[in-house]
Amino acid sequence: MDGLPGYAEKLARGYDEYPDILRLATWHHFERGDSARVEAAVRSNQAKVDQIA
Repeated sequence: MDGLPGYAEKLARGYDEYPDILRLATWHHFERGDSARVEAAVRSNQAKVDQIA
């Protein structure tokens, strides 16, 4: 799995295997909106965001 398509596939499979992660992220968004960021998630995804940009 290379690049963005591979990453998207891995992410989707992870959500299938651990649906609670997606559920928790969704609830966080509902309760906090876009103004509050989860710094651990931001740090975890920053390299991927940089590559896409």
